[in-house]
Amino acid sequence: MRMRKPGEFKAVLAEGRRLHESLLTVIVRPNVMKQPRLGFAIAARTVPTAVARNRIKRHTRESFRLNRDRLPAADIVIFARAGAGKARVSELRATLERFWKRLEVQN
Repeated sequence: MRMRKPGEFKAVLAEGRRLHESLLTVIVRPNVMKQPRLGFAIAARTVPTAVARNRIKRHTRESFRLNRDRLPAADIVIFARAGAGKARVSELRATLERFWKRLEVQN
């Protein structure tokens, strides 16, 4: 359920649809697999501390795990925006929930 290869990320970045929120940007591209996959591109320049980057990834993975049954078969890449590292967990989860709903509706 994870994207790991650079070619997979390049394909999503080149052909994907971008969805923006205040804390995160999500790029989505349909895939031929029957399940959604998740990838991260969280720059140290955007979120300076490893603790904050890992916290974002941990909470995003958990939210993805809980919602993957309702998501379309797509590759999803998460980008953190400025301020995401200092955001509360509740704000981060609310942002992710809005993304999942938008993806579900477009399915």
